[in-house]
Amino acid sequence: MERLLNQVRDYLGRQEEAMVELLRHVVNIDTGTGHTAGLNEVAEVFRRELEASGVQASIIDAPGGGHVLGRRRPASGAAEAHSLVVGHMDTVFPPGTIAERPFRIEGRRAYGPGVEDMKSGLVVAVFAARALTSLDLWPGHEVTFFFNADEEIRSPSSSHIFAEEGAKADECYVLEGARDDGSVVTARKGSARFQLSVTGRPSHSGANHPHGRSAVKALAHKILALESLTDYDAGTTVNVGVVRGGLSFNTVPGEAWCDVDIRVLTPDDAERAVAAVRRIAACEDVPGTATALKGGITRPPMVRTPQIVQLFEAMRKIAALLGRDLTESLTGGGSDGCLTAAAGAPTLDGLGPMGGGAHTPGEYLELDSLVPCAVMLAVALATGPHARRAR
Repeated sequence: MERLLNQVRDYLGRQEEAMVELLRHVVNIDTGTGHTAGLNEVAEVFRRELEASGVQASIIDAPGGGHVLGRRRPASGAAEAHSLVVGHMDTVFPPGTIAERPFRIEGRRAYGPGVEDMKSGLVVAVFAARALTSLDLWPGHEVTFFFNADEEIRSPSSSHIFAEEGAKADECYVLEGARDDGSVVTARKGSARFQLSVTGRPSHSGANHPHGRSAVKALAHKILALESLTDYDAGTTVNVGVVRGGLSFNTVPGEAWCDVDIRVLTPDDAERAVAAVRRIAACEDVPGTATALKGGITRPPMVRTPQIVQLFEAMRKIAALLGRDLTESLTGGGSDGCLTAAAGAPTLDGLGPMGGGAHTPGEYLELDSLVPCAVMLAVALATGPHARRAR
């Protein structure tokens, strides 16, 4: 493997300038979720880049922007094993952001909207494919690339594709940015989102207070009950993040609502949390009020399985040849790796380049991490699959 890695590293080391130029090009296109024109433009860029890298690629039309699906099938035809490489093209930044702060380089850091989350990861995928083609190192199994346009809003139009592709994959590499300490992600919490809407009876707070039924008071009871579900030892957190209600200071409020975010470690924890939220919503904390509940699980947990550990250990050995001591971590943030893992694909996440400040104006990328990430992915694909799903 060391000889192969050196071959890939030599090739990709000569491609660093081209990697940075592709990154500059795609970062300088606004791709906030739902910005159809920008997302379609970037999708076409990546479709062409994958095609040029020896991968048959197409764009799947979707509301708000198309997704890119590419496949590299073995020359023999049917494939008994599958590798899956995924990432997202959308960012959280609205149209016009690029005009205010386009891609720039200061020292060995690059800055710009989506430069770390996660257009650099997609550039890594493209150049890993380019290396495999240029060096004739494609493995004898199928490799699929899927870049979606709606990850930042929990992938409503692409989740079924992740489920379909994840159900076929023996291993999945998610190119979200590495953690701050350089670790890759072997487990992610699942998430749920709810909205509780309480209806009461409005009345004048001075002239007719007894007639009123306060929706805010009822919601306050529910907020305390919801927040009490947080259990740090179990890894469950509940956050009531948005609360609104009432008409004026001198009116008993007839309406109130809140948004709730829940994070859990396991599917069983998710079921228990959902059941608890439903019980809280069903309580009539203030007589004469009623509560409506919307929402549910938005991403399942990515549970650290023996197959994921096996995949991590294989990547750790590759990283060691590059002089990197790869470590693993759990994160509370969600990604599409939750979807592939739930579909049964052993998934390794956070394999993209290092950086920081995601979702902020200060988002940056460590340019020195681009080539090593591409080397690791190319070698992993060339020598895999490193884990096998049950069939």
